Amino acid sequence: MPFSAQRRCIPCIASLVQGLVFAQLVAASEAALTVGGQRLRVIGDSSGFELNLQQASLADGLDVARLTLTHQRATAPPQLTVQWSRPSHDIAGVWTSDFSASRTSPPDWREVGKLLHSMLTQQAAVLTLFGSDDSNRITVAVSDAINPVTMDARIREEDARIHLSIDLFSERHQKVKEISVEIRFDQRDIPFDSALKGVSGWWAGMPGHEPAPVPELARQPMYSTWYSYHQNIEPESMLAEVKAAKRLGFQAIIVDDGWQTLDSSRGYAHTGDWKPERLSRIEDFVNAVHAEGMAAILW
Repeated sequence: MPFSAQRRCIPCIASLVQGLVFAQLVAASEAALTVGGQRLRVIGDSSGFELNLQQASLADGLDVARLTLTHQRATAPPQLTVQWSRPSHDIAGVWTSDFSASRTSPPDWREVGKLLHSMLTQQAAVLTLFGSDDSNRITVAVSDAINPVTMDARIREEDARIHLSIDLFSERHQKVKEISVEIRFDQRDIPFDSALKGVSGWWAGMPGHEPAPVPELARQPMYSTWYSYHQNIEPESMLAEVKAAKRLGFQAIIVDDGWQTLDSSRGYAHTGDWKPERLSRIEDFVNAVHAEGMAAILW
């Protein structure tokens, strides 16, 4: 497959080490890039896109790869899979943001799903291979915190290596002429929680990913109706609770699930319809809460 080496500028990256431009990926084809001593394979059907691969070193042991897809007309980007492997020496386990997941790396012959599925509403696109002393061996993070990303790390017994993969654009994406995704590789010998903190700061510095400001009220004591009333919400009872809570120092009340529906089955298919049934006179209720010097929040 023909390609040419080029040097391109990646915004906000200290030094560009290497850039490769592949004229066009074809079905079942692949491209390659070396990042931090690791040979990455990028596999996918191009759907007419051109793929540009770039690598930058931010610090000793800290590198970023950028994948950019471009097309002459707006088109949904194709699924891409990034694969690589590394020795399994002194790797005690794998950490992801899924607290219910196993911290062990499964063998590649076991029929299990991917270790991590992330998107805007669940998990985070990051995994860490850590040592027996909880030190970082490698922490890998993807810049896309909105669209679905899957990540995996499996040990292959035949070569004693951990094989890692990242799936990008696995669900249909809006049509674009150009789209870029960055992958951050942290191989520094530091506690792995410090490596994860670095990922958090990396995400927070991206346009559109800045952490939402926390209002002062959110730091104050808040009364939730759920723990005493669950879905059995009555305006008169709630206002009596507001008066008592205010005397105890609470600054807000959150009316939890149940205010919007008379359905007590705990199903959430109707959530989003927002046709209040149980708390039908919301304006009157909120005004009464404000009159007591409290703020009102609806689940």
